[in-house]
Amino acid sequence: MRNSYAIAVAALFLVVGAALLAAHLIAAPARAAAANLAAINDITVGQTTEADLLRRPQFQELERNCFGAECMYGMMAENKFLNRLHLAPRTSLWTMVTVRDGIVIKVSVICWRVGSPGVSLSQVMGVKDCDHSPCIKDLITPNRAFQSTRITFDSRSEIRNHMPEAVNSACLSRLHGCQMNTELMPILREIKVAAVTR
Repeated sequence: MRNSYAIAVAALFLVVGAALLAAHLIAAPARAAAANLAAINDITVGQTTEADLLRRPQFQELERNCFGAECMYGMMAENKFLNRLHLAPRTSLWTMVTVRDGIVIKVSVICWRVGSPGVSLSQVMGVKDCDHSPCIKDLITPNRAFQSTRITFDSRSEIRNHMPEAVNSACLSRLHGCQMNTELMPILREIKVAAVTR
């Protein structure tokens, strides 16, 4: 009798432990994505220095990758656990900051979901593709092998102070994920509406 009780208690602990671990693994990508977005919030291209950047705790732990005169700091969150269980399409969120000569020159968020065009949101020194900021462009290769939507804005845009709201980090921990890019990156819908009324 006592042995049966001990086995039942041990089994209960195992089930509860497994459930808590699964909940942690499911929630972790959304938490990481939210922290990454908070880390790049209110950075101003052309003004924020690399020294300022490295005062932020998240950047102190990152590897600095350089290509010529430009160096990049990147962070990534991905729904690996849900994807491995086939409970959501693979979804990744990258946050990248590029510096040159000690000054931040670009801040980007790139969202990618299997089966859907990628979408990027970038604060740049100057918006070149449009005569206004923010600018939205759909990029499609001639053979349609690659498609993406690119949003660029300059340092005067208030978007730079609202990066955590511009991207829905919860998509990375949601069963079945987010089905539309406008759900993954809500700012996309707002900019499209503004473009129609402009």
